[in-house]
Amino acid sequence: MFIIHHRKKLLIKFIHCYIARLYIVVKIKYLLKINGVVSMGFKQINFRIDDKLADELRTFAFERKTSQTALICKYIEEGLNKDKNQTNLDEI
Repeated sequence: MFIIHHRKKLLIKFIHCYIARLYIVVKIKYLLKINGVVSMGFKQINFRIDDKLADELRTFAFERKTSQTALICKYIEEGLNKDKNQTNLDEI
């Protein structure tokens, strides 16, 4: 009985993590879209990033305490530091 209950809890946790991760990806794409982002497909998003968008993405990443927070912030910083302010989020 304990094993079945434990497996059920693990399955529920996995489903919640999957849904949360999907939500994070959708939310990031939404934030990029409302800030004039041009999507180049599912795997690659090239965009211009400004301070307002960077702050929104940072805030969202830290509020959700995602495992990808550091990666998101790395791309934000790279985007802000590049000459043409373009970056790539294909690894997220």
